[in-house]
Amino acid sequence: MSTKKTPLRPQPSQIVRTVAPSRRFRSRLALGTLVIFSLISVAVTWHFMRPGEDADRDRTPVQSNDATETENEAVPRSVEARTVRPPAANEGSSSRVAPATSESSGGQVDELGALRTPQVAAQHAAQHKRVDPRSDGWKTEAFAETASAQLSQIGHLLEDPRSIDPAALANLVSDDFSCGSLKPRRLSEAFRDEALIVRRAAPSDQQASRVRFHGAAGLVETLQSLVDQIETASENHVHFKVVSVEPRSNELTTTAYYQASYRTTTGLVQQRATWDCRWAEAAADGLAQLSDIAVRDFEQVEADQRRQPLFADCTEGVLGANRSFRDQLVYGLDHWLRRIGRLHGMYIFASYGIALGDVNGDGLDDLYVCQPGGLPNRFFIHNPDGTATDRSSWAGVDLIDHTSSALFVDLDNDGDQDLVATVNPVVLVFENDSTGRFRQRAILRPADRDFYGLSAADYDDDGDLDLYGLDEVAQGRPITSAFAGGLVSRPNDRDRSAA
Repeated sequence: MSTKKTPLRPQPSQIVRTVAPSRRFRSRLALGTLVIFSLISVAVTWHFMRPGEDADRDRTPVQSNDATETENEAVPRSVEARTVRPPAANEGSSSRVAPATSESSGGQVDELGALRTPQVAAQHAAQHKRVDPRSDGWKTEAFAETASAQLSQIGHLLEDPRSIDPAALANLVSDDFSCGSLKPRRLSEAFRDEALIVRRAAPSDQQASRVRFHGAAGLVETLQSLVDQIETASENHVHFKVVSVEPRSNELTTTAYYQASYRTTTGLVQQRATWDCRWAEAAADGLAQLSDIAVRDFEQVEADQRRQPLFADCTEGVLGANRSFRDQLVYGLDHWLRRIGRLHGMYIFASYGIALGDVNGDGLDDLYVCQPGGLPNRFFIHNPDGTATDRSSWAGVDLIDHTSSALFVDLDNDGDQDLVATVNPVVLVFENDSTGRFRQRAILRPADRDFYGLSAADYDDDGDLDLYGLDEVAQGRPITSAFAGGLVSRPNDRDRSAA
């Protein structure tokens, strides 16, 4: 006789006994987790809020290093070495965080105070030593930085020319300072159209050289003469760039480019000139003082603000007839990331450059557009009517690899523009056949794998242009080139790379 086994079913009371312990366990776990997080919160709060010097020291690592580096970069090195005046007693110094002094700064007070940790201070000191020209005896370059800092102070004063005080220039000029007018008394019109007027110094104007301004008060007078409609001028921006230093027996001479812009009631004004400055021996604080300024190549450009903007977006008008523009370039990176992705080397944080150059000798600049991996690079020939035609495939440069930058440069000294492209981790070199068609000639494999910029110069003074690559961490490497027998790369010492 066979019997049929009936599966056992738990009784309702059994189910309750089975589930109830699980609920109690979860409740206890949640309560325990809440208690633990509460204790951690109290401990962290006590750790960072306790008074005294320990609190200041312990609070330091919480600060972002990015903020420290950004603040540090905004301060010129010549200013960075100066000490900070300690707060006076009536300034409530007891309630303020006292600036920290790091051993790497030679005992000087750190401008960033408690924001800088000893580790960050040591890193900054090492970086500054690498780029400090004083560390390797480059005296002219060191003086160029000093002169730049002094001229920058004049630039800051010119941003509000109406309130320049001669006392603010006392430490910038020597006792025997004198100069001619910084702006020619008579400007002749060199160009005019509906939007711009360009005025330059008249060749026959010799008044500027005959009139002399003496001392700090005289410099203030001629500085204020630079700005037309000084009472209503606004948005003043002034910049100097020292381009040469010539040492002499008891003085140094620098050449600096001056550029300024400001707004008046009638429009925008931009000025450019070359300042030849003579500097007296260093003063007691170690900063040189101006003894003379001579101005040449003065130019003033005036734009009527009542006119239409100087620039208008004409991209579609120039490239719109090309299918590659309509089907590829008109879409943004987000569009292609959803369709191609990282498989082909397309990254959201990467950058892609362009190159301009006359590849076919017609006097018009042509355009090469770098693209992310998975999309072909585009090469446009400039037409006489202002449009551009896509000739990427015909020219043989429609690379589909991730290309971060490109450069048109004559590497073989035959008078036409060759093409160099960074297709990480290599650099591709293409030779131009003088018609705008290219043939790959070499693959350079530099030590750094992430080049994001290119430039060219005769690095070794052999008559051939060499390539200079800038990698992602801003550490450049020269690549020596020689076109005979194909391009080759030469390893270079890190000490000669630029940071």
